[in-house]
Amino acid sequence: MHCLSPDYIKRTTLIVRVTGVLYLIAVIYNLIWVVSNLNTSSFLVLVISLIFLFATILITISGIVLVINNWDFNMVKPIKINKEIEPVVAILIPTYSEPINLIMNTLKSVTRQNWPKDKRIIVISDDGYNEKLENAINKFKKKNNEFSVFYHKPHKKGHPSRVGEAKSGNLNSALQFIIDRFPNIEFIETRDADDLVGSKNFLSYAIKKLLDDTDLSFVQTIKKCKVSNKDPFSNQETIFYHRVMPSRNASNSVFPCGSGLVWRLESLKKINYFPHWNLVEDLHSGYEILRIGGKGVFLPIIGAVGQIAPEDIPNFYKQRGTWTRSVFLM
Repeated sequence: MHCLSPDYIKRTTLIVRVTGVLYLIAVIYNLIWVVSNLNTSSFLVLVISLIFLFATILITISGIVLVINNWDFNMVKPIKINKEIEPVVAILIPTYSEPINLIMNTLKSVTRQNWPKDKRIIVISDDGYNEKLENAINKFKKKNNEFSVFYHKPHKKGHPSRVGEAKSGNLNSALQFIIDRFPNIEFIETRDADDLVGSKNFLSYAIKKLLDDTDLSFVQTIKKCKVSNKDPFSNQETIFYHRVMPSRNASNSVFPCGSGLVWRLESLKKINYFPHWNLVEDLHSGYEILRIGGKGVFLPIIGAVGQIAPEDIPNFYKQRGTWTRSVFLM
């Protein structure tokens, strides 16, 4: 991968730092100008000016934080795990109302990875209680009995034993199922129901990092999507995965993004499983783990490929709005 070369890292780091310094000069100059030009002609105008000043201060502070967060750059080199030492991994696939063919495509992609067949526990946790999906999974199990595949029904929303009403409740139920049935499992992969496995060595790379660093709580990888030509809605998030996340590596501020993600179960237990009051449980889980001293790392491999992506304005803003609300509520 060219992005791992020292020349690439040196060049991009220099560009980002120079840009950051210029940006800081601009926002600080703007703040000084606003302070020196406050309009005090009347009480009402002064109040409006102070509100504008407060907003400018917030923008300046966020700019300083942005530059600090992106000052360093650390691209971690993926390394495969040695054969015959692979641990058992539980793969949780929560679903609600996704088309059955998408879910089955995801299941098939999970089974096609370069990982021992007997060391994958796959749980499709269905919040939709879809009988047709259950039948499709049972049919798959009969044809592929070398894999451990389970169709799981979480408690319905509102049930006193359910921990979280939305997706977090589904994941927590599946996680408890794993803990009860397979108490020796140490690693949990979470995968959205419509996300195919990217690299066939995804688990090999991710688990290798978790085994090498016992303080590591989770490993996040790149997510790509099947999109229209030229990706007009920026679903591939190139800047995010090729610049922002490597910068997070340098400051131990990598956060989970749902799919292409492997957790250390012990870390999830420390935060009482997946938090359930926020709209985006994966992001919030990462924040909670980092808050108590945990660690995350980003690996520059494609761990997930979305079968669908928002490619119209309403769905695009719905997705981004969910992300924005989840961060705001933190």
